[in-house]
Amino acid sequence: MKTLVLYASSYGYAQSMAERIKAGLAGDVSCVNLNEKKLIDLSGVDTIVLGSSIYVGQIHKSMKEFIKINHDLLLKKRLVIYLCCAFEHEFENHLKNNFPMDLLDHASMIQNLGGAIDKSKLNFGHKMMVSMIEKTEAGMKPILRHEDRIEPILKYLNT
Repeated sequence: MKTLVLYASSYGYAQSMAERIKAGLAGDVSCVNLNEKKLIDLSGVDTIVLGSSIYVGQIHKSMKEFIKINHDLLLKKRLVIYLCCAFEHEFENHLKNNFPMDLLDHASMIQNLGGAIDKSKLNFGHKMMVSMIEKTEAGMKPILRHEDRIEPILKYLNT
């Protein structure tokens, strides 16, 4: 059984989650950043894990393009989706706004793995957005990492 972990990450949290998932899976597992590789051969792949961080309510453009191009094929694969979403209360909205409903219905498991912000890695625009968000009620709350939510993904995929 071949598993492909596809992720889109700019600052590293979604990538670190993808690598942890890959490391915890048995069998033939590959891990690819869609921001670096656009053409992916899905033939021979049984299971696909899609992961992306959220910026301003959106998944990465590269992930959106991949889903659009491979939509019908994704519906034929065992599918797990994870988002790195710092604001838990927005998770369901982010899913609905970024993924086709039939893909969400098809996914065997969907998880929010939380988030992390390292301001030293942010570009100028993202630093400005984070500064504005930090002034809001939601932005004053701590950003939670939900790395423990990787375990149910691994348990499911390894059975």
